[in-house]
Amino acid sequence: MPSARTYIIQCIAKAVISDLFLKLLHIISTINLFWTIRLELSKTIKALEKLKVSHMTNVLVIFLKGKKS
Repeated sequence: MPSARTYIIQCIAKAVISDLFLKLLHIISTINLFWTIRLELSKTIKALEKLKVSHMTNVLVIFLKGKKS
């Protein structure tokens, strides 16, 4: 069981990508796939930015505690 703030990457969407894009359903499916990927990448970037800030805060706290000792 993942702990809090553990992120797991998993398959959330799929699409059949036709070479010729002859069928409208394939086009819609492909657009939906790429839109979903865009949204998930945005969420991942936000999570990584939060993780970076948290990491820098932790590094600073550890550094300052070391200076006091």
